[in-house]
Amino acid sequence: MTQPKTLLQMAGADTTPNALSESALVLIDCQMEYVTGAVPLGGVEDALAEAGRVLARAREASAPVVHIVHKGISGRGF
Repeated sequence: MTQPKTLLQMAGADTTPNALSESALVLIDCQMEYVTGAVPLGGVEDALAEAGRVLARAREASAPVVHIVHKGISGRGF
């Protein structure tokens, strides 16, 4: 069985990542809700630690950083 390919691979595009200094970092929902809140996730501490390391590297490279946090209606679960 052959390995599945990404759309970029199927198109024959260069899949070499850009340098971090030529990129932007988008962090989505890296929040305590998943650690101590209503929606705890297993293994989230490791994921947040890795996100912190990537964030530090992005800041060191002066890459733009965007933090996206979902803010639901209190008490409604969304």
